[in-house]
Amino acid sequence: MNRILILLAGVILMSLNFSSDNLGIWKTLHDDNSVKIESSVKNCDDVKNGTDNNYNTFKFTNKTDKKVKVSFQYKIWSGGTCSGCEESGSAEKIKSVELEPNSVKETSCSDRSLNIFHSSKSGTIKPIERFEIYNVKTENI
Repeated sequence: MNRILILLAGVILMSLNFSSDNLGIWKTLHDDNSVKIESSVKNCDDVKNGTDNNYNTFKFTNKTDKKVKVSFQYKIWSGGTCSGCEESGSAEKIKSVELEPNSVKETSCSDRSLNIFHSSKSGTIKPIERFEIYNVKTENI
């Protein structure tokens, strides 16, 4: 009986972890004196094109009183393989955004150049396991 309860508790905890995928929950990826970068999984169904995908969207906070350009590189893990780990400086794995002084910019589903694919609800595309950003640069413009 105890084994069944332990197994049931494990299944419930795992299902909560995998089913939510932190949909709508902001996670801090980078935070320094000038900029904060957060990410959240958002459902972006495109009825016109027949897709129903989830994307990692971003929220950028400029903590300074100057207009800045924020850029970063990223790595994606899918199927146990890292994309971007071997491509140091690859333009394909660099994202950037301009921010007004003391502003917050949140990406939407239409910001495909800034968002990172997360998963396909249909399961036709392999979901990413995780991603990480690095080499964050902030420059005044």
